[in-house]
Amino acid sequence: MVGLTVSAIENATTWSKYTLTFHSNKTYENPVYDVKVFNATFTSPSGIRKTVNGFWNGGISWEIRFLPDETGTWIWTSVCSDKENKRLDGQSGTFLCIKPKDDAFAFAHGGVFHPKGQYHLSFNDGTPFFWTACTAWNGALKSTSEDWGYYLGQRKANNYNGEGVTKMQKD
Repeated sequence: MVGLTVSAIENATTWSKYTLTFHSNKTYENPVYDVKVFNATFTSPSGIRKTVNGFWNGGISWEIRFLPDETGTWIWTSVCSDKENKRLDGQSGTFLCIKPKDDAFAFAHGGVFHPKGQYHLSFNDGTPFFWTACTAWNGALKSTSEDWGYYLGQRKANNYNGEGVTKMQKD
């Protein structure tokens, strides 16, 4: 795998960003137009395939970011429309995905999406997502540090981070 480095993480964790960084063997005059296709297909431990587009990250650096949703060994293979660029096209590898060590609500259920044909949002693991929020667009800019601390304390006390929803579901 000449020219490839994987993000500096020991193992991937479910629903956390996993980054593949590639170093092209050539510099493109206009990378966005010169490279029509750059992606990787990830095959999960259960055999489900997901293709994720990559992007030019400046100079000769290209990246593909992926959120694995299963634990176990994943297999990936890259594809580039410039078949002569062997540092982008035809690379492959594996990585181990484990459960996150942090059991915080944000890491426990995965991303939020709208299930097809439903009238509600869900987390990746099927847990219903109840959207509760407030907006303080310029709160951090226009408040004192003391005011902003009070505001954030109120949000935490009223379970705006989602942990209260989980607690209510268990009760």
